[in-house]
Amino acid sequence: MATILRTLPSRKLIGLDRAGEGQFGPMTFSCLREMYFGHLQELKIEQCVGVSSAMVQEIMMECAHLIILEAPYVFIRDIVTAPKPWSCLKLKEMTVYIAKQEDDEVGWDGLVFEQISKLRRLRSLDLQRNPRYSSKRIRPETVMDLETLDLRLPGFCNSGSSSDGGGCDIRCWSNLVQLGSFCFDGDRQVLGMKEALWMVEHWRDLTTIWGEFEAVEGNDVDKLDTLFKKKGVNL
Repeated sequence: MATILRTLPSRKLIGLDRAGEGQFGPMTFSCLREMYFGHLQELKIEQCVGVSSAMVQEIMMECAHLIILEAPYVFIRDIVTAPKPWSCLKLKEMTVYIAKQEDDEVGWDGLVFEQISKLRRLRSLDLQRNPRYSSKRIRPETVMDLETLDLRLPGFCNSGSSSDGGGCDIRCWSNLVQLGSFCFDGDRQVLGMKEALWMVEHWRDLTTIWGEFEAVEGNDVDKLDTLFKKKGVNL
């Protein structure tokens, strides 16, 4: 892949779609960095083998013109310890699993919530650990087993979550007013009516939610369905 990129007649490559799976190693990444980071608008490497968290973090720091990003995962640690914030403020579609490691510090979740809150043009946000269920290739098992951001509102978060660290939580995302599609792993969250109400209240353009609200039980199940139907949100 790196050889092909280096032989392209134009140095202004604006899109790279590797959605059909394949290799994406250090040589390909170095070539993109050297020749195309300043122009890239669309990058789909979510199903590629060889993509690391550090690569994804650098892409989001350096690709200021990026509009669509599909990547496998990025560690919370890499986001908060990076030398500078993301520059990809034009992002409209983002697919990436944000993975939490056991030795992450208290409050780091909040810094990631705040970082994402700056992507105010987002229309689609997919935080699932394996969004391509039909694909034969999934995340590395070591990543699949890791936890992710706790999306619960304050009062329901475990000790050590973003709210305990004095940082931000999902309420930071109230300024993502263009968000139309939101996907999350229901089995990694315990969201209820409180979170559902918050989402439809603040994300007025929301048309699709993918993920189970595990804390909704009994009569509230019908109330949840009614809420989403009334707001025109598909589950």
